Amino acid sequence: MQLIADSGSTKTHWSLITPEGVKNFRTMGLNPFFNGASMAEEEINKHPLLQQNLHRIKEVHFYGAGCGYEKNTRMMTLALQHAFPRADVRVNSDLLGAARGLFLDQKGIACILGTGSNSGLYNGKHIVRNTPALGYILGDEGSGNHLGKNLLRAYIHHDMPDELRKKFREQHPETPNALLYELYHHPYPNRFLAEFSPFIHKHMDHRFMSEMVSQTFGAFLALLQKHYPNEMLHSIRLTGSVAWSFREILEETAQQMNMNITEIEASPLEGLIQYHAAAR
Repeated sequence: MQLIADSGSTKTHWSLITPEGVKNFRTMGLNPFFNGASMAEEEINKHPLLQQNLHRIKEVHFYGAGCGYEKNTRMMTLALQHAFPRADVRVNSDLLGAARGLFLDQKGIACILGTGSNSGLYNGKHIVRNTPALGYILGDEGSGNHLGKNLLRAYIHHDMPDELRKKFREQHPETPNALLYELYHHPYPNRFLAEFSPFIHKHMDHRFMSEMVSQTFGAFLALLQKHYPNEMLHSIRLTGSVAWSFREILEETAQQMNMNITEIEASPLEGLIQYHAAAR
């Protein structure tokens, strides 16, 4: 049996490949920057499908946010080896997982837009260049938490039109100070900010909201223009909940910047299943 995981900061998508077929399920996100090895083992230990097959799983391919750093990779590898004692465990970054799932063995720019964001130039085997992932404080342009940050700033600064402010208050009756207190005392502030994305998506028919989202994506796409060769800016593929939910305006913004997005997927898992099937 093979177990393949694509893990972000908010949720982890798993595919268990059995002789009977593929079984997909989700758990919470397992980002080593926020969750220790004990949290990863706890999530695995409480999922019945994994528990039933602990000793039958022979390969684990885990692609995770935060796993582009050696210390984090080592920690997650040890946690998974402990959870799956009979498996060959391979841990890689979520960016490599996105690239393999989106491109298989082709070249291009692979991007993730979810709670956080990342991108990399893929040569069909490896990530050969990438924009440094600076996290939710210094980076994550175009991500869910970037959208939430822009929305919350506009709300508190009274830059948001009155009709949208009224709708926002209906969902979030807390005072601005209370929202800020919750943000700065939240154990996962990036997730807190990203949770405003559904409100943004719901009101995309409002000009203020569509312009804000376009500007947010423009900041992300400008990074691609800065860091990658011009000839590769017409072979861009993205994955992640934010990329998928806002795909129409994302594609429009890219076209306005003379860039071409060739594919957007909610998750790279289907492609990763193909990739690892071909590699066996």
